[in-house]
Amino acid sequence: MTGKTKPLTSLKKRMLALLAAMSLMALTACTGQPPAGSSGSAGQASSSGSTQAGTSSAGSSQAEKTESMGLSDLTGLLGLTQEELIAAMGDETPETVDEGGLGFEKAGIRVWFDTDTYTKVAQVLVMTDRIDLNGLHLGDSLSDFTEVFGQPLSDKDGDAHFAYEDHFLSVVYDTDSASNTVISVYVLQENF
Repeated sequence: MTGKTKPLTSLKKRMLALLAAMSLMALTACTGQPPAGSSGSAGQASSSGSTQAGTSSAGSSQAEKTESMGLSDLTGLLGLTQEELIAAMGDETPETVDEGGLGFEKAGIRVWFDTDTYTKVAQVLVMTDRIDLNGLHLGDSLSDFTEVFGQPLSDKDGDAHFAYEDHFLSVVYDTDSASNTVISVYVLQENF
């Protein structure tokens, strides 16, 4: 195991998978209202959604941007410096997350930097099913990902790695579900 894989240790993958599954369940429980009216995280109550309706147009344009975020947007973040990343994310202020990463709650992603210099984005974690992954979303089956991205380069312990353009996807799925439900996706600068 190299230093480049540190953020995705087996225990951390399982914990993130559990967190992602719980977030997905919470999101599913809250989707009784149309997603277009929501610009915050999945767990926000409807009363906060109506409060946000009165926010500035910059807040609503960020919501529109994050709702249309796709896989090419995520790969475009790879290699950016922290300053470039923050500028690319618009008016959303990031939160510090484990191991020196940054979380963008509105966008539904977390990023980590390379372990050699800690200056360039090396991993992007998809935290919401709003993000379009070439027509796929969190909650779809592993077989759906295989249909779109081809056979995985590797597949063990609920983590299938796919090549995508010059990058890689680490697709973490629930091995206990009948359809191998995808619970998180990492977009990676380098495969490990």
